[in-house]
Amino acid sequence: MNQNNRINFYYAIQRDERNEPPSTDANSFPGEGDIRNGHGQLLTINEVWTITPTLVNEFRAGANRIHIVFAPDNTDSAAAFGINSGVTAPIGLPHMTVTGAFTFGGNNNMPQGRGDNVITTSDCVSWGSRTHR
Repeated sequence: MNQNNRINFYYAIQRDERNEPPSTDANSFPGEGDIRNGHGQLLTINEVWTITPTLVNEFRAGANRIHIVFAPDNTDSAAAFGINSGVTAPIGLPHMTVTGAFTFGGNNNMPQGRGDNVITTSDCVSWGSRTHR
């Protein structure tokens, strides 16, 4: 704004969309990974005010926001695979292992996700003496 008062501003936005291959979930077959959709935002503001040659005030504020959802890649019902389980909802197959051969089925603990919002502020006043010894 002027020689004695400066403001810095920073804003970033991130979008993260990906389909994970089955290897991350220990599945042996394609189409059994997970879908991850994430969004993040970061904002910082910093003001430095030189009040006098020996007195400086610095104010900082910041905000960080993240939201990510993990969902199974395949949500077909068991009936779509010819399994008559009585469950027709599109919730996918349970994760199954054929010992020594392969693994298949849906992801354990899905869907899941998280959202976090963090805000912080600080203010610092610095005073210096002109006396040098």
